Amino acid sequence: MAFGDGANGVKSAPFLAINPNGRIPALTHQPSGTHVFETSAILEYLAEVYDTERRLSFDPKTHRKEWAEERSWIYFAHGGVGPMFGQAGVFLRMEEKMCVSPMSFLLLATES
Repeated sequence: MAFGDGANGVKSAPFLAINPNGRIPALTHQPSGTHVFETSAILEYLAEVYDTERRLSFDPKTHRKEWAEERSWIYFAHGGVGPMFGQAGVFLRMEEKMCVSPMSFLLLATES
């Protein structure tokens, strides 16, 4: 699948079946065909499916405090640091080309 808005891009019907938001990241886990999107959801899904011995993650039933801290850092990165770096990258690459203010750009981006 290609990135972008082309026939096979993130706004195409096949990709929208995986992620209705039409954004990356997203995955389809085979052979079950389970679709998962958003970074934190993907990390949690992969840990639950593949880390059955809990070498990389914590079990909330036996290590609730550690599990809660783990979730706090995952969601901090998802909702704070990740988007900030993404926005900074866009602004640094497009600064000279932008004919609107960064705030206007962000408001326009939320409409797509």
